Amino acid sequence: MTCRERYVIIRSKNNKKHLPKGKKPMTETMQMEIPQDILAALKTGIQDFSQYMRVTAAIACFQEKKLSLGKAAQLAGYNRLDFLDLLAEKSIVAFDYDESFTESELQGVSRLAEIKP
Repeated sequence: MTCRERYVIIRSKNNKKHLPKGKKPMTETMQMEIPQDILAALKTGIQDFSQYMRVTAAIACFQEKKLSLGKAAQLAGYNRLDFLDLLAEKSIVAFDYDESFTESELQGVSRLAEIKP
């Protein structure tokens, strides 16, 4: 590799759709240099890799409880239901309840089962 190796730069775009006139989008732009040989090794294009990075970051932030489900879905460019489906496909737990909550829910279900004729 040489110092003059070509790099691909990922730039996020400000989406100005659905904004009231005169309002600027509340977004930030991120720039990242990716060597072209990395994209070649991954056998992907810059657009697909950019989306992959967004989804991966969203999942990581959600798992680390840095973002809520809704905000992580927004970061990934998904709606909440599609993001939940994505988490399920990747066997990622979306709702992490503690043991006491689960026990109380199971007791409630048992009581309902006893009430039914």
